[in-house]
Amino acid sequence: MEKKALILGATGLIGSHLVNELIENGQYKEIILLARRKTDHDHPGV
Repeated sequence: MEKKALILGATGLIGSHLVNELIENGQYKEIILLARRKTDHDHPGV
């Protein structure tokens, strides 16, 4: 089963670290971010 994650507050302190952990984990096909500012993540699944 393909995993997806929704991160609210992805540019904040905890949210940005969580996004990095999920990218490094490799188990998530898609990571959806909700943030006030533009993020600097260029991973294809984000």
